[in-house]
Amino acid sequence: HKVTPLGSDGAKQIQNYYAHYGDLAAKAAKLYGDPGTTNPVDGDVINAFNTDVDFRCGAELIADWHSRVAPTWQFQFSHGYEPLGAVHLWDMFYVFGWLKPPADQPRDRMLVDQEQGYWADFAKTGDPNAPGLPIWPKSGAGRAYLDFTSNGAVAKTGLRLAACTIYARKIEQDLGMLPQAGR
Repeated sequence: HKVTPLGSDGAKQIQNYYAHYGDLAAKAAKLYGDPGTTNPVDGDVINAFNTDVDFRCGAELIADWHSRVAPTWQFQFSHGYEPLGAVHLWDMFYVFGWLKPPADQPRDRMLVDQEQGYWADFAKTGDPNAPGLPIWPKSGAGRAYLDFTSNGAVAKTGLRLAACTIYARKIEQDLGMLPQAGR
């Protein structure tokens, strides 16, 4: 995908989402206003924003919290085909080995083998890492994750770190406004 710059409607959407959070609105506007901060795999800037606030950053935050009490593994599935690229739940076709054209190429079968290997080993042992597969790092302070790319599984860190840091600060402020038990 080619990253399309943020238009005025998108800028308003971002401003409205963060409007009640002080400096977060300005930070988000600056971040998303720079198309260079969006990976073409994520599509347009506003698509990246919507994916960040609806899916990605919430999952990242929960993985971070969970990793403080138990082993946690996080992934992104960025393999896809034009014109849509990687779309929500596309990874399930690979987990269950249900490949349909154009997703029936040798690289797709390799991804099926990798995903099924990780998921099966996690079900058997509580750890997705298995012999013959790239190491899937635990998430946590280093914000590690496994990216299922068109070239196979690749360990990475810091998935949308700047955007998800702004999002996490918003959620922390939201949680801080909740009534505390025992007050």
